[in-house]
Order: sequence, then structure tokens, then C-alpha cells
Amino acid sequence: MRRRARVDANHAEIRSALRAEHWVVVDTAGVGSGFPDLLIARRGRVLLVEVKDGAKVPSAQKLTEDEAQFHQLLASAGVTVHVVTSLKEAMAL
Repeated sequence: MRRRARVDANHAEIRSALRAEHWVVVDTAGVGSGFPDLLIARRGRVLLVEVKDGAKVPSAQKLTEDEAQFHQLLASAGVTVHVVTSLKEAMAL
């Protein structure tokens, strides 16, 4: 049986704010295996976003091993995963 995916405390706030700014937001936090938390799209742009809680100590904001490996795999194909730690960073996308 699969456990419920853990999301950072600011995940819902960022997801809602992006939707309010007319991004199409697909919440992919439950996919697991290092897949980024959000897939967002607007005006012909598609981005993958990893949400980390900027209120936590830096060591708690680090990517998991699965996340780091998945981000590296995507980077090898020329795809960037945007890591955001705050609403301000998410709005700057």
C-alpha cells in the first residue's frame, strides 16, 4: 500500500497563487520517485516546479536523493526543474 505523499507547508499557498495568476497547475506531488511537485503552464510555457518550505532550516530544504536524481535526469535532456522556497519565488517564474 502506498503512503500519502508529504508536501511542504507552503505547497497549497503556492499552488493556489499560481492558479490565481492564470497558470494551469497540475499538482503532481503524489507521483513520487522524485517527480517535481507541480507542472505549470501558461502562454505556451510549461514548467516543472519543486516546492520546498523556505521557513525550514536549510538542511530540511535539501532535495531528496530521488528528487536530485530525477532533476539530473531531466537536466540531461535540457529540462530545468525550478525549485522555489517561497511564494515570491514562485510568482517570479
